[in-house]
Amino acid sequence: MTALFFGMLLRLIQATLEGAPTLLIGVLLAGVFRHMLHAEGTRRIFGNGTWRSIPQSWALGMLLPVCSLGVIPIAYEMRRAGVSTGAILAFALTAPLFNPLSLLYGLTLSTPIIVIAFATASLVLVTLLGCGWDWLFASDSPDRPVETTPIAPGWQRIAGVFVVACQYLTGSILLYYLIALSGNLLLCLIFPVGSLQSQFAQNDPWAPMIMLVLAVPVYATPMTIMSQIGSMFVHGNSIGAAYTLLALGTGVNLGLLAWMARNHGWFRTLVLLLVFAGSVTMIAYGIQVPLSVEGSVDHPHTHAFDIYSAPFESSAPNVQWMFRHQLAESALAYEQIALSILVFMSLCGLADRFLLRRIDLEGWLSRSSERHTSDSQRLDLYLPSSVLGLVVIFGLVAASIAGCFIYYPPPAETLEEMRYVRAEAMSAVASRDKLTATRNLQRYEELTRRLEVGYYLRNGSLSDFQRTKCRVLRGWLERCKDTTDAGEFEASKEMTNSIFEAHRRCREAFLE
Repeated sequence: MTALFFGMLLRLIQATLEGAPTLLIGVLLAGVFRHMLHAEGTRRIFGNGTWRSIPQSWALGMLLPVCSLGVIPIAYEMRRAGVSTGAILAFALTAPLFNPLSLLYGLTLSTPIIVIAFATASLVLVTLLGCGWDWLFASDSPDRPVETTPIAPGWQRIAGVFVVACQYLTGSILLYYLIALSGNLLLCLIFPVGSLQSQFAQNDPWAPMIMLVLAVPVYATPMTIMSQIGSMFVHGNSIGAAYTLLALGTGVNLGLLAWMARNHGWFRTLVLLLVFAGSVTMIAYGIQVPLSVEGSVDHPHTHAFDIYSAPFESSAPNVQWMFRHQLAESALAYEQIALSILVFMSLCGLADRFLLRRIDLEGWLSRSSERHTSDSQRLDLYLPSSVLGLVVIFGLVAASIAGCFIYYPPPAETLEEMRYVRAEAMSAVASRDKLTATRNLQRYEELTRRLEVGYYLRNGSLSDFQRTKCRVLRGWLERCKDTTDAGEFEASKEMTNSIFEAHRRCREAFLE
């Protein structure tokens, strides 16, 4: 029971850390929609009920860096503004699938046609799904828009956005976040340690169906799913299962389904899920053979899905130490910063809900903004709320694109970091430190992905020769990781020269 408890706690914290940055963006955007774009501006940006509504919704969803948790507060504001349910569905099911970071990462995983086919199939599917919902449930007309009292420009308007963001971290919506994260706990109970390492083989006709069972309850961010799809490509796993993981694992979570059921009824939500899951499964089997690729690894063994199974054996010793070690290794700096900000905002939201419940902060900000003196207004540069809201949204898109060049540095910098990580990994193998070796080998493999994307960003293409050299290096790293996990340290040490040679050839391919 101790191993199970700490295993579930680890998965809960890891999922919370992964989702913290995109959830933070989601709640802040919800505040922007309410107090900068307002109901009319929100309807306009999502097509205002015209034939462009659904295409505009998924196009905007592809550009905003949010996950299936971050879309829930935005969906709240869309419904509050009177946007049609079909457009809300199109946005909610598309926004988590792709963003500039994950799309660029995906284009280097295999031949670009596969990622383009995945994106096209998903966009066509959500378009038909949104149109079908609006047609079948025409009686489910958009809610009457809830107009908010305008807040004048200045610190009051910024404070209004912050207040709304804090409110979306407390109250009933918090339950949907917890329901979404509980899916990972459920998988931890169902799948024992390492039970998913040999699943989803290319020639397994049941692979898409097995992935369907895994993908519906799972919560994962776009970058996590893309890295797992990349591992599936490397190992020659099922392409159909990879598409199922992308469409359902990223686009849907239990919390989003619970929100849909609360607002539109359980029957309609169940119909939506069955139609969506059935359509994804048919597409998965349809592309299984035409888009199949050959992996460079001799066996379908992969650690990509270990995060969905139990992390500890029931008889494992020192579970608490392993819990602290794995948590420390998986918690990235920017995730910890985002989570800290969310905790602070949650405390502010709780104070607003319980300590300041007699004070309507949004109303107070509105009344306060009316007391601007003429002198202060002359000193301020007035920008209409709609203009400022659009600047914020598209500024966020521009910042995420610029962030790609930071997250994926130039090849020379990545290769230098790979050299240090390789030295640490091989040193850990020589000293028989399994946990440190596994961690650095995983980091080494991730850096080969960043190497490809960084080169692709700056040169516009990636040659087959470069892809091959990276695949060969990842193949050796995967073999070394497997033997290290099995405790065969002598076999892992024998691969040192092969890894060094593969690294040298990879370096030459990208620098020359």
